[in-house]
Amino acid sequence: MTKIGYNQVLATVAVVLLSSFIIMMLMIGTGVIPNYFIMTGTTGTPPSTEPTKYTVTCLTKFTIKDEFVGAGVNAPTITIYEATANLVTFDSGTADANGLFTSTRTMKSGDYYWIKLAKTSATYFEKFQVPYEDVDNPTYHYVTTMFYTFPLSSLAISGLFPNGTSMTGPGDHFNATGTTCTNYTMPSFSIQVFNNYTTSDSGYKEYIDPFKTATYGNRETIFYFAVTGASYTKLMVQNMDLIYKTGSANYYGFKIDPWKLVLDKKPTGEYNQHNGEDLDGMYSFKINFDATGFTAMGAGECAYVNCTLMCYTNFKRFCDYGTNFDDAITGNNEFNFAIWG
Repeated sequence: MTKIGYNQVLATVAVVLLSSFIIMMLMIGTGVIPNYFIMTGTTGTPPSTEPTKYTVTCLTKFTIKDEFVGAGVNAPTITIYEATANLVTFDSGTADANGLFTSTRTMKSGDYYWIKLAKTSATYFEKFQVPYEDVDNPTYHYVTTMFYTFPLSSLAISGLFPNGTSMTGPGDHFNATGTTCTNYTMPSFSIQVFNNYTTSDSGYKEYIDPFKTATYGNRETIFYFAVTGASYTKLMVQNMDLIYKTGSANYYGFKIDPWKLVLDKKPTGEYNQHNGEDLDGMYSFKINFDATGFTAMGAGECAYVNCTLMCYTNFKRFCDYGTNFDDAITGNNEFNFAIWG
């Protein structure tokens, strides 16, 4: 058997290693092996799988859709403001019958703006960023904003007396010192706030108003009632917070999520859901009173309960000042009754 010398073995190994290295470099050069496997003293970084996005300046096409119907909104008024401290008007106009609007000025990818939409009693603000694009020379940016066309005058309030009979509004009264029902000195009234619109798939949206301070900028929906009348201080409310008071009235109330007033049905007639609740357009709750401070019937004691559903106001502002914004909307959303002694 032929003996192989030590030097001959080393030479053979060197040739094999050199050949392997040359083959690997050729494979890297032709793309067979990704070049991030080359060891350079640090771990290689795989190439990004994210598609390239381009910063583009061009006109913008807006699509304005109804949040609840899904179709384009017919001819809403559009105003676009620069998202700066001064909120300078950048562009404005009216969308077409399908809710389509093309800006008259170019916008740059990554820049922020506010868009204001308005139609009849509906108003909505939204901040948006001009999109980055998949190509470097598009004709337009495309932005979709969800609006609504629901008339807020279609929101209403109704109520039930403690014995279950319906209240019809002003002039209705409950005798707290009579014997017409159980627990008459501790009466509990059922109140319903509801969407009275004739068409399903209807509702409205709250928003942040950039023209208001941050403290009061949320345009919200609140239900509140004022207890007034000669004996208003003797009528206590058990289950709601006192949110404001004057020398002649106490105010109680809370915020309402507008999703609770959305009416939205499936083609089968079943209600769609939001956060596990049926969108039946009805929100019910109770107001529990303590009228034990009233004296016997005929003593002339009386307190009035004036209920209001106010949209586009701010709850904290009402708690601080007892007032709503000038452009807040009540529509037909008021309901009144009296509690007598």
